[in-house]
Amino acid sequence: MDKYVVFVVDDDEDKRETLSDEEKQPTWDADYSFGDLLAQRGGKIVGGQALTHSRRTRWLTRDRAGQVMVTDGPYAETAEQMSGFFIVECDDLEALTEACHQMLPVHLRLEIRPVKQFS
Repeated sequence: MDKYVVFVVDDDEDKRETLSDEEKQPTWDADYSFGDLLAQRGGKIVGGQALTHSRRTRWLTRDRAGQVMVTDGPYAETAEQMSGFFIVECDDLEALTEACHQMLPVHLRLEIRPVKQFS
């Protein structure tokens, strides 16, 4: 079965972190609907997590001279940050894409990427 990562992009991490469980419920419902529809289409969620605020991110980068730099906080100057991901297995990319539509009412953007399998 083919494996994909579905990245969830958020544009207001500060707001997301202050929501009550009741306010988060529509997001959880949409995410569960995604999993249910994916299962109906022959796929399944095999992993995933919500991610913490990007201000807690640590970046390790190597410059062109080979020097390593360690920085804290978001690397990119952007309002959009990765807020979570799902690892899914599905043999039909169109079915996966259709299932992802269940989450669009509550998530700014979703990115589907195939996972390269190493043998």
